[in-house]
Amino acid sequence: RADGQSVRVRGRGDALAFLVAGTGGEASGTGTVRYRDGSRGSYRLTAPDWRSGPLATKSVALPHINTPGGQLAEKARLHVVTVPLAHGREVASVNLPRDPGAPDLHVFALSVRAATKGWTGTWSASTAGYTAVGPWSDRTVRLVVHTSTGGPRVRIRLDNTFAA
Repeated sequence: RADGQSVRVRGRGDALAFLVAGTGGEASGTGTVRYRDGSRGSYRLTAPDWRSGPLATKSVALPHINTPGGQLAEKARLHVVTVPLAHGREVASVNLPRDPGAPDLHVFALSVRAATKGWTGTWSASTAGYTAVGPWSDRTVRLVVHTSTGGPRVRIRLDNTFAA
């Protein structure tokens, strides 16, 4: 449970990425990023509930939930939430948000997301909450992609990050 702990994290990038979940509902809190140059910045972290948060934007869905009364056939969800960093500064540590009470905020992992170059557009979350479609085995998916940049060195990356 996040309760103001200081976590030593080093690196430069454009965001912090947190693997989080709320228990007892959606949980939020405010923390602090400390940079190597002595400056600080605050951030707000919001974690969807681990049982009722959106499946479409989850990063990890576990197949069931264990309870004292037995196993439930519902999915547990963990979400990645990113918060921006000050441009060009190196992170020294991160203070997690203080315990907001009920609901509780849980942070399972934290890292500095490396800055990317040359992207003109990207999705950092699922663009829709569609349910699973398929089966997609042995299929070719063709997409028409219109870019806002061009030339002989264009890179397009398609990734099925938000698959169930």
